[in-house]
Amino acid sequence: EDVTVTVLEVADDHVRLAITCPRMTPAYWEETLFLNEGRRQRHDLELTLASRS
Repeated sequence: EDVTVTVLEVADDHVRLAITCPRMTPAYWEETLFLNEGRRQRHDLELTLASRS
């Protein structure tokens, strides 16, 4: 398969990835958020869908 994963940005609290694949490849998305159980702060998960070109 010709799938490419590119790290766009690494920050203290997040990582931005770009994933490219041929049009005929089915795309399945899964996001996992791991939180430190000892912290009781509110956390938001922001997802952005990039269109295929």
